[in-house]
Amino acid sequence: MEASKLARRMAELSPKRPSLVAAAAALALGFSVWAGLGLFSEGAEPWDDHVQLYLLGQGVSGLLLGLIWPDFVGPLWLLFLLGQGIAAGVGSFFGDGTGVNFFIPLGLVFLILYSLPCLLALFLGRAIRKARTQ
Repeated sequence: MEASKLARRMAELSPKRPSLVAAAAALALGFSVWAGLGLFSEGAEPWDDHVQLYLLGQGVSGLLLGLIWPDFVGPLWLLFLLGQGIAAGVGSFFGDGTGVNFFIPLGLVFLILYSLPCLLALFLGRAIRKARTQ
């Protein structure tokens, strides 16, 4: 099947509103980027040790979400952020045993800033998908 035919077929199958699958995928990708890099990191956050891998994970996740669900850039990015926040919360309570981090507001600011590559990649994936279907 040609790429243009495949892109048209994907556009036909794409839902008109975010589905449970899209929301679950965004949450799962956000969780896996945070938790996956947490396995290799000595720091409390993934950007402490492996900022390049973290940004790469953000970009790849955003590109995939943008290609598959191009109409839901904003909601998917917010769900991606939520997935990372859930992973951070689970990790702080069960992972390193340090409990609650009192720098949560600062961590949220950094989380949003470091997640901008995901948002940009979502827009890039959306643009690629839209260009392929026209």
